[in-house]
Amino acid sequence: MLTRVWLSASLILSMGLGPATAQMTVTESFTGGSNIGGWTYGAPIQVIETSGGNPGAFLHASGLDTFAPMPRTAFNADNVFHGDFRDREVTSIGVDLITIAVDFSAADRPLSIMLVSDNNTPANFNDDWAAYHVGDVDVPVPGQGWRHFDFDIPSQSMTLPAGWNTQGFGPGSPTNPNWNDVITDVDQVRFFYGDPEFFFIFQVWNVGLDNPSITVVPEPTSLACLALAGLAMLRRRLHRPVIRGRQKRLSYSRETRTNAAAYST
Repeated sequence: MLTRVWLSASLILSMGLGPATAQMTVTESFTGGSNIGGWTYGAPIQVIETSGGNPGAFLHASGLDTFAPMPRTAFNADNVFHGDFRDREVTSIGVDLITIAVDFSAADRPLSIMLVSDNNTPANFNDDWAAYHVGDVDVPVPGQGWRHFDFDIPSQSMTLPAGWNTQGFGPGSPTNPNWNDVITDVDQVRFFYGDPEFFFIFQVWNVGLDNPSITVVPEPTSLACLALAGLAMLRRRLHRPVIRGRQKRLSYSRETRTNAAAYST
């Protein structure tokens, strides 16, 4: 049995049909209050604004007192940004960010991406860990407006890819973490403002996030079904997603992707 999401205009699907491989990108635009992925900064004041994004709605966080903002998905939840990246052939993850204000400076902080594993113990946070990659583009400083970021995800690599490192989050984290364990079961996607191994001072941040996206290589049957679903979506001009199905977490697999409504939340 599959959990289904009937896609609305707030969840944007784009399909690139190249000569070799077709790819599908799912983007959350936050339109109508939608938040597939449960994205959060963990800020005391957080709201989905209806305007001011890139474009339209965006996730706005203020009063965030931290050494580094870490926008992230809802931990261990069942959504399109989690699951078996290798099986789904995830190729990239993207996001748009804006820094509205900060106490001192946001300069010289390259954005990093972290793929988090719960180490197969969802109730124990002391053994969690992540594989991470430090990007080559800095987060925006106040006045620079929105900045787009794209990270290649080497999901088909059988070993820790070049340019990627690991970080433990607690005393029970594995001493020799295995890339294959996280890439086949991603429990959270996290962005980090800077290098996660560096030290930063605490500041109060006013920041925003828009258009988090994930690109996969769907099976041909899934691609055709999703194209038909997209046409039906446009005809009906839906404004909000209608979610049906169970709450229990599912594993995103090729079996799941063969359904016309492949992605669950």
